[in-house]
Formats: sequence, C-alpha cells, structure tokens
Amino acid sequence: MVINIFIIIALIAVLIGSYTDIKTLEVPDWLNYSLIAIGLGGNLIFTVANSDTSYIVKSLTGLGISFIIGLIMFYTGQWGGGDSKMIFGLGSMFGFDYKSMLNFEFDFFTKFFINMLVAGAAYGLTWVFIMALKNRKKLVRKTKIAFRNKKLKRIRLLSGFVAIIGLIIIYFLPGYFDAELRVLLSLSVVILYFMNYLFIIIKIVEEVSMVKLINPEKLTEGDWIVNDVIVNEKRITGPKDLGISKENIEKLIKFKQQGEIGKIKVKYGIPFVPSFLIALIYTIIFNNIVLLQVIL
Repeated sequence: MVINIFIIIALIAVLIGSYTDIKTLEVPDWLNYSLIAIGLGGNLIFTVANSDTSYIVKSLTGLGISFIIGLIMFYTGQWGGGDSKMIFGLGSMFGFDYKSMLNFEFDFFTKFFINMLVAGAAYGLTWVFIMALKNRKKLVRKTKIAFRNKKLKRIRLLSGFVAIIGLIIIYFLPGYFDAELRVLLSLSVVILYFMNYLFIIIKIVEEVSMVKLINPEKLTEGDWIVNDVIVNEKRITGPKDLGISKENIEKLIKFKQQGEIGKIKVKYGIPFVPSFLIALIYTIIFNNIVLLQVIL
C-alpha cells in the first residue's frame, strides 16, 4: 500500500520533470524538494501509524545512498543538479531495504536504479545519434580534424596494439578458454577498441550541438560555462564552478553592459530525466531488472 502511493506520486513527478527537462533543460527545485519532503514525511507518518521504524529507516537509508550517487554523478559531470536532486527524492520515497540485499533480493529502488542506468545508456546514445544526424556536416568536418590529431593517433595505435595482444592471448593459449568464452572475450576486446572512436565522436557531437554562445542575460543558474571568464585579470566564473551562480550571472550582465565581455560559451547537457521515466515505467510494469531478464 505504501509503495503504491509513492509510486503514483513519483510517476507524476517524473512525468513533470521529464517535460520541463526536455523543454527548458531544467528540473524545478520545488518538484525535487517536494519529493524529498513527501518521502521523509510520508514514511515518518507510516512509522508512527504502524509503530514500525522500518519505514523511516528505509527512507533515510535510501536518501543517504541516493545522495552519494547523485553527488558522484554531478561532480563527474554526468548529471546536472536537477537530475541529482530528483534521485534524492526518489530514494527517500522508495527507501532502500538493506535486509533484502543481504538475502540477495532486490527492492524496488534498487531495481529502478539499475534499470535507470541501462535506460540512461541507451537513451544517451540515441540522443547523441540524433544530434549527430542533425549536425552531420559539422560532425564530418570536425571528425576529420580530430582523427589527424597526433595525440589521438598515438592513443588509437596503442589501443590497437593492446587489442591485438589480447586476441593473440585469447586464441593462442590452449586450454585456458573454451569456445564460448573465446567468443565473449573477443567481442569484449573489439568493443573496447572501438570505444575509442565512439568516445571521440561523442565529444565532437557535444562540441557541435551542445556548446553554444549566448548573451549573459540568457544564462540561468547552474549553466555549465565552458571557458574561464576573466575580467581585469580576475576570474569571474568557469568550468570549475560546476554551474554558474545567480551572483556571477549578475556580474556578467554588468560586465556585458560595460562592454567588458561579449557572449559566453555554455555547454548544455542531455535532458536525462526522461530516462528516469523509462526506467520507472519498466520497473512498475515488470518489477524486475532488465539486464537479468535479457540474460536469463
């Protein structure tokens, strides 16, 4: 009963978050903070009503684990602040049942989170593919330049050498690998090698489709500034800030009015909350982990 109520609330919240993320590349704070408040407050009410502390313990544990996950994803540049705050809210609502994990069982939040990683990877690659098609002319031109880069050439040669050595070991060491394992390891080596090319292409797609020059007046709090903005030999903001503050936006607007600076280069990320929605819907319907379902 409890989890069903929270699932309905979470589904509505993630639907709203997906819409705003696609439309404005932002998730409103009021939505995320409401999820956290409902998660903690609701589980506290159920704890008092049922004289059972497991509700609030699971909620706090879920919030703690999701907080760590969110910070890691934010500071490694994988998520924006809105994505991270939403996972905080979902963690506090669904909670984390560590007892079930001790019995090698997965609770709802764990299933959702793993499915979200799978959905996020597929969704991200699809988004990159669409952006590559839209900007194919720029992509082809910049890709040619990138592949002539001496440093990248050395990396490709080194990774190719490592891949060849790996394949030699797999196929010429008798008795170590059976036929199925050889195929699996060979595919893994080949995939890892071509990941070099995929990484280069993704970076180029980001540059041609997700980096834009905009006026300071159009900046919003949390926007990722690509290069350091320096005025009168003083650094105002830059990529190390992990998102520009309102205070610095106001400074940049004043500097623009004074003619000190022009447009600012900003990097826009992929709207990631829709992958939350895909994972949540899948987990609600099938109540399993998609990877285990595919393997088994």
